[in-house]
Amino acid sequence: MDTKARNKQLYQEARQATGCSQNDWARLFTLTPGKGAKHGQKGQSNVALKESGTKGVNQAECLASELLRYFQAQGYDVKNTEFDEDGRITSIPKR
Repeated sequence: MDTKARNKQLYQEARQATGCSQNDWARLFTLTPGKGAKHGQKGQSNVALKESGTKGVNQAECLASELLRYFQAQGYDVKNTEFDEDGRITSIPKR
């Protein structure tokens, strides 16, 4: 499998493994504070383009996806990760 296909597959599998919607995933990748349907809508189209293969998934996005999947497997609720206004993680709650 080439790197482009691998990165796309890992990105999509990680989102699904964490139970995140495309909006949730976009919120995490844009470091957006807050939760709910409207948060993450700005980046949702980017997630859809990456999952369809129209836009590529870079190495950093692939790594971040795998780290989020790992934290989920370790018992963290990554979908509910909270950020401050500067984009720093303030909380990753346990499930």
